[in-house]
Amino acid sequence: MSLLLAVLLAAGAVFAVDRLPPRRWRTAAVAALALLPLVYAAAVLWHARARLSTLRLAYVGKQLTFGPGTPLTIGGSGPASEAIEDLNAAKLPPRVLRLEVADAGTAEALGVAAGTPVLRFSGSPVPATSIDGRMLASVPLAAGDRLHLAAGKTAIELEVAGDGLIRGGELYPWPGRLARLFRGPGRILYLPRVLDRLAASEVPRGGWPYRSFLHRPRAFGPWHLVIRDASASVIHRRDDGGEIAVGLPEAVPVPRDFELLLQVVGGRADRLETARRDRLLISRQRLEVRFGEPQWRVEDLADEDAPFTLGLGVPSALARHRRLIELDEGSPRFHGFSIDLSYDPEHDAAGVTYLGKERPLPLGDLYAFGEGDDQMLVRIERTGPPWRVVVDLALLALFLGVFFGRSLAREPALAALVAPVGLLLASRLLFASRAAESPPHFLASTYGEARLALWLVPAGMLFGWSLAWLLRRAGRAPAAGEPAAPAARRALLWPVAGLLVAGLGCSLGSRGIGGLPYLALLPWLGAAALWLAALLLERPRPRAWARALVREGIPWRQRWLLATGGAVLAVRFLGDVLGMPETLRLPLSGFRLLWTVPQLPLCALALALSLHLLARRRPAPDDAPRRLAAEWLGGLAAILAFVGLAFVAVAFLTGDTGLLIVHALPAIAGLLLVARWAPGAALGDRRRRLIYGAGLLVACLPLVLVIAGNLRPDLVVRVVGWGIAEEDGDGESPAQRVADRTAQLSSTRAQQLFRLYMLANPESLSQVGLIPSERVAIHYQTLLSYAEQAGWTGDGFASSTLPRHLGFTYLSDLVPMVFSLADFGAAGVLALALVYAAILGAPLYAARGAPPGGAPAASQGAWIAAVALLAFALPSLYMILANLNLVLFTGKNCNLLALNSVSDVLESSALLGLAAAGLGLARRTRR
Repeated sequence: MSLLLAVLLAAGAVFAVDRLPPRRWRTAAVAALALLPLVYAAAVLWHARARLSTLRLAYVGKQLTFGPGTPLTIGGSGPASEAIEDLNAAKLPPRVLRLEVADAGTAEALGVAAGTPVLRFSGSPVPATSIDGRMLASVPLAAGDRLHLAAGKTAIELEVAGDGLIRGGELYPWPGRLARLFRGPGRILYLPRVLDRLAASEVPRGGWPYRSFLHRPRAFGPWHLVIRDASASVIHRRDDGGEIAVGLPEAVPVPRDFELLLQVVGGRADRLETARRDRLLISRQRLEVRFGEPQWRVEDLADEDAPFTLGLGVPSALARHRRLIELDEGSPRFHGFSIDLSYDPEHDAAGVTYLGKERPLPLGDLYAFGEGDDQMLVRIERTGPPWRVVVDLALLALFLGVFFGRSLAREPALAALVAPVGLLLASRLLFASRAAESPPHFLASTYGEARLALWLVPAGMLFGWSLAWLLRRAGRAPAAGEPAAPAARRALLWPVAGLLVAGLGCSLGSRGIGGLPYLALLPWLGAAALWLAALLLERPRPRAWARALVREGIPWRQRWLLATGGAVLAVRFLGDVLGMPETLRLPLSGFRLLWTVPQLPLCALALALSLHLLARRRPAPDDAPRRLAAEWLGGLAAILAFVGLAFVAVAFLTGDTGLLIVHALPAIAGLLLVARWAPGAALGDRRRRLIYGAGLLVACLPLVLVIAGNLRPDLVVRVVGWGIAEEDGDGESPAQRVADRTAQLSSTRAQQLFRLYMLANPESLSQVGLIPSERVAIHYQTLLSYAEQAGWTGDGFASSTLPRHLGFTYLSDLVPMVFSLADFGAAGVLALALVYAAILGAPLYAARGAPPGGAPAASQGAWIAAVALLAFALPSLYMILANLNLVLFTGKNCNLLALNSVSDVLESSALLGLAAAGLGLARRTRR
């Protein structure tokens, strides 16, 4: 109900900005708009403060006896041994590495002092092992070197050349410069894959026994061979003509304090995946291991009648404890003992009972449990409401009031945009704080990404609004005696300062979550772009261009829309060829960006300009009705062809039907064209009805297909060839037919078909027996259970348990269901839908009262704002319905509410910035 009330207050404040003439009333309305996200979040947290008081335990590491008789073995699960500590990692073979103290023989061979800690490669294949960022067993290659691979009776040699690997005159080329540029760190060249091509006729039974791979530590540096077993070696050429053989070392010395990173080759054999990351500190007879990913457990403090029991290695089904907090511990040193924890809420104090002794337990301090010299390190904290959300939203309110205040007071269209966006940012911050502080995943990065959105989205809107102001000002003729350009630069100081502040907020807010500091530069780049534009507009020619733009609008031709669609299809095809069908890997980095981030704003801009051409087309006296009708029908056909190129063809190319279902909004935007504008009475009633019908068909075709797919999915599955009848004469069931016909499909395409079949025949879907079908069935039942259990208002924020069986999709595709429906009930979901719907009111404010023959730039701006906001709001509304099982589900998200997606932040910022620019071009200054 808090969000519903906030939506109503936002609507009232926008109405006050539009209708109340006194300046102080408008100022009060603007203050209410700026403070509304803060008040909404504070009310939600205050209502849930009792539920948010929890006891959190972090298993952060362990201290172990370490010496000649107590080595440390690292790997997967192995036989239990009292003398060996086993650090388990699910992706590693058992005991592939061994940390021990060097004896006299090992020390002499390595040239180190006896007693030096060494890391011994005891398994095969060993993981890719890095110590403080330096990869072990990594050998640089040069032209003329030979790779010698020998295992049993199989021996193969490959020669290193400048352009690839050679065997028997056949070349396996290195990836080209473009591929190297976009591969990013961690991409590898797996030797078994190379041999599949160079020695296809010699593949032994069971595959190649070699597990080494090639990689480039730097994008344009030399290739390295990472040796992972004793069967591989490198034969170097010396300058004097001799040769040096380098193979897998038995052991390497390690420092006393180092970070150990273990990586394994991914399932696609082209990328390394982190299996374990630890910080190891070695002292005399002592080894401290700090986990890179601590184990977290949370218990609610509302129940005060019983102490907690912390169990180690105690199966929950066998433990006779009323409230058991179980921590996974594979070590035999800590197996099978438990500790009683108590908490006194009145005095905010915790205690521990262990081995018959009661001791106080300082909250927040590191505490060691165990027997003898072996200790596990645990930190116990009492957590309360995340008031940092209030602090962040207070800063947002200050930013909006300072840098948007005057514009909000004058322009209700901008107020109608900023108000719902602020509520969405507050909701994202609330949901992200819960994801960061609650099981099952404790993803602290979600809150950092939400703070990035908190600054980046307003920065995008401020940039778009200020750029439109600059163009409008430069485009009008200066009054007599008015200084031309320096005044514009002085006026730009305020928005430029706002962008610099937003950049600082992005930098501080996203600190420590990796990969995002570069994105914090975007507001600063926007400030530089604004200032550069102001400098350029001081020159006569750019100023003449600006005047022409304001007088005539952005130059555009209808056929350019088809060129835009073809360019989008070509770029996506190139991305698919380079192994990037859905995400773009940025050069020289591992950061991935969804292709829709540049695609959707570009398509929205192109479509808006094309719709503007048709909307302003008015019959001239000498126009023949046939010619005018042909132009309108041609424009609608161009829109339909554009959708076919930029969305339908791309969807089939990448296997992403959600792109078609959710993001094919240009056709829906055509509904505006038919609803408001007509070619005129000169066409005659017959031709006008024809154009109306064609326009409605273009606009509603995606909606009709989606609605038909949801109302009659049985007809759709018959069309695609599945069939839905009962058993045929040969006794084959529908479930078996589905399993047979999807076995040859990729998992992505099979999953999409299973989602459709789920609506057509969910009973048969549960009998298919394939992993993708089981996932879809579980997903379907989860959606049903959430929808059935949710009441009208729910029990409030953080009243439900976050799901463990949905993976990470509950942070992106399922946010309306998991974070809104489960906690706030149907009212919360309705309020969320109203927020997205309210955003569509901004272009209506901009277009209301505009003269039919107004400036082309202003008319284009209204269309740009409308289409950009349609592209923002309509997919979100669709996904809300999909979370309620009312329409076919697809793997998309509500804009600004994908908690684990930086691409969502950038896409939303781009669309909202484009919309703000359109509103700025269309605005009518109010006094």
